Amino acid sequence: MTERKTLALNPEAAATEAPALKKKGRGWEISDKRLDALHEQARELRRAASSAQRLFAISRQGCVA
Repeated sequence: MTERKTLALNPEAAATEAPALKKKGRGWEISDKRLDALHEQARELRRAASSAQRLFAISRQGCVA
């Protein structure tokens, strides 16, 4: 009779811990300059929303999350 293969956990992988997340950039290794640029771009996009984005936001206000 042939021997069946089964899945097994790797004991070495279970023993290692996940690396700690960096606080800035939510764990992504982003430079401070790039992170500041992303924040500024997000602010501008929120200030100048398109008509479709405004309608979507209005439609979501009545929904219960």
